[in-house]
Amino acid sequence: MSMKRIILLSVITFLLVNGLLGQRIIESPAYEFRTTGRYSVGRIELADQYTKVWIVNQYIPGWWVLFTPENLYLENPGTGEKYHPVRAEGLEWGQQLVTPSSGIDTFLFVFPPLPHNLKTINCMEGIRHIYGISLMEEKQNSRDIRQQIEGNWLATDGSNRWAYGFYKDFVIANNCFWNYESLKKKGKGWLIRLKSGDKQCELSVMPQKDGTCRIGADKQEPMLFQSENSAMELASGEDSSMPDVFLCPEGKAHIQGYIHGYDPRAQFKSGLIYCSNIVTNESFPTVVEVMPDGRFSVDIPLDYPSINYISFDRSNLPFYAEPGDTLTLFMEWEDWLQSDRFRDREFKDYRSFRFMGSGAKENADLVKARAGMDFYKNFDFGKLVHEVSPLEFRKQALDFLQNQLQMLDSLKRLYHFSPKSVRLLEAYLKNNVAANILDFASMRKYFKEEEANEILKIPITEEYYDFLQQMPLDNPYMLAFSGAWVFFNRFEFAEPFMQCRKTMGSPKDMVEGAKILWHLSDSVYAHYFKLKPGFCYEVLKARSLANYLEYSDAAMAGELADAILQGVKDPYIRAVGKRMVEQRTVASPCSTPLPDSKGGAIFRKLIGPYRGKVIFVDFWATTCGPCRAGITGMASLREKYAGKDIVFLFITDEKSSPLGDYNNFMTNVKGEKLRIPEADYNYLQELLRFSSIPHYEIINKKGEVVNIQCMYGLSQEAIFDKLLQE
Repeated sequence: MSMKRIILLSVITFLLVNGLLGQRIIESPAYEFRTTGRYSVGRIELADQYTKVWIVNQYIPGWWVLFTPENLYLENPGTGEKYHPVRAEGLEWGQQLVTPSSGIDTFLFVFPPLPHNLKTINCMEGIRHIYGISLMEEKQNSRDIRQQIEGNWLATDGSNRWAYGFYKDFVIANNCFWNYESLKKKGKGWLIRLKSGDKQCELSVMPQKDGTCRIGADKQEPMLFQSENSAMELASGEDSSMPDVFLCPEGKAHIQGYIHGYDPRAQFKSGLIYCSNIVTNESFPTVVEVMPDGRFSVDIPLDYPSINYISFDRSNLPFYAEPGDTLTLFMEWEDWLQSDRFRDREFKDYRSFRFMGSGAKENADLVKARAGMDFYKNFDFGKLVHEVSPLEFRKQALDFLQNQLQMLDSLKRLYHFSPKSVRLLEAYLKNNVAANILDFASMRKYFKEEEANEILKIPITEEYYDFLQQMPLDNPYMLAFSGAWVFFNRFEFAEPFMQCRKTMGSPKDMVEGAKILWHLSDSVYAHYFKLKPGFCYEVLKARSLANYLEYSDAAMAGELADAILQGVKDPYIRAVGKRMVEQRTVASPCSTPLPDSKGGAIFRKLIGPYRGKVIFVDFWATTCGPCRAGITGMASLREKYAGKDIVFLFITDEKSSPLGDYNNFMTNVKGEKLRIPEADYNYLQELLRFSSIPHYEIINKKGEVVNIQCMYGLSQEAIFDKLLQE
């Protein structure tokens, strides 16, 4: 054998032994979709004997990750076949791998060889998945006009106002979703015909050499727009077009949006808006369904301006809306995933948020404020009530407020916040601090009897409450936050008002009791708090009326309204009071069949096995202390009705009741138990209109939801006995 052949065979043998023959390396492979913001694939090496995958971890410095061969695997998208790693290089399985100060680390895993004809692969690690990782050379496809202009286009007048969004299958323009109808070349540009329901629109689009684009709608003069960048709006300080008078009984707003890059393989297909009316103490949880292409659209009940959020999986999309408004939101999926990477805090610094509609400016301002400052201070009341006098705590809270207002002023000048945004944010900050000061006073009562502490012996005097005179109590913006109810709740149960209940004697009936209570409360408000009647105090009266109506006979509804709302001047409060009375006096059925809705179908299926029996449904969670106490406290009631046609059904969701905690708590609880997906639970919240737990419902033998108000005056056991006899 010649020397050349010997050398050639030696090289071939070396390549075969080391798996280098037929080796193919793909750097930063493209992928279709991922559910993790922490992991990406930096490199893939394909060979006949093995597959090497470099996983890049971007995480919080000092926090650790770990891998196990059971949880980590590659998956054939077509067949579902799994390829578990044969070894990890440079690390031990199950080892806690601490993220370095750079926040980036790379790990190498060796898997079995993959089929030669496989074009994509999925990389799965626990709940973190990367789908459709390309194993092929990327080819440059020809781009049509939709690909050339894909993305968001912003005004070039200095405002960065979002004007157009062009995507594969639709366009966002004029606060509306449009479908492509036709595309036609015209000169150096294009004519794009769009349709949305009965509406039509024609856009002239002309990309420019510098990356900008001239866009005109319906033969109007084209204007210059710039492609989106990561900066939020830097608009002038002009107000939006919405007026400041915005109280609208039974109002609505339309919220729509687009999560660009969303895929049905995400770990959620719906979200929830916790809508409520603080004035009437009503809850209207509203499910937001996400279409497969990432769009969503929903109408929400809205009587007054509201800063709220859509809760999707691990992330919250904040928004601000007013009655009658239509608001469009935009967010990039990859930006969304940052909440997975930054697990040590509520991630707020989203860069891709865009808003369209008359309140777009305010929404952009509020997102910048949310990222630039902490709205809430988590006071450790359990510690402070033992260490700080009431007046010292009040000083700390008001100093915190002053710092917050100074920070707001800096942000206002930096980002040119609109006057409306500033008014909203000032009310937001003051509402929060006022709630904390009132909360501190309430918390002291829980500890006062527990120990001989000199701090706890210091009384709360009138001086403690004079901070209320600095609060905008005649400003409807005090309602405009999802957490604003805390202030109103703590105010209405403040000790000076509670003393009125203790001194009102024994009135002959509920109407007389309401008259006496609010006569005393009016006096306390004017002389103890030294406050003038205004909007927030009238909100307290409306909330009181709602509470009275819930536990009163329908016949006295009108008299209760006259007794409680006497002197109320605000037209909105009076209109809401009138509506509450009408709802209470209109004859309501004593039970209601489940509707033909998604929530109705889910609930019908859950209670189906118990049809023909009375069902007491308890919505709860392991993370809810009062829920657990209620379940334990009702053990004797369950025992009393054991063997009768009554079922105690406990329903919780997988997110708020982790499996281990759930199993530990429910082991010895007698009754029927269901732990359902969060998405299904959201639909039940929407169906039965509850936002807080524990929440109880009673289902009669026909499978209908019982209206408890029809059984006014009956105890819980009397209600059960009555339903069992039907």
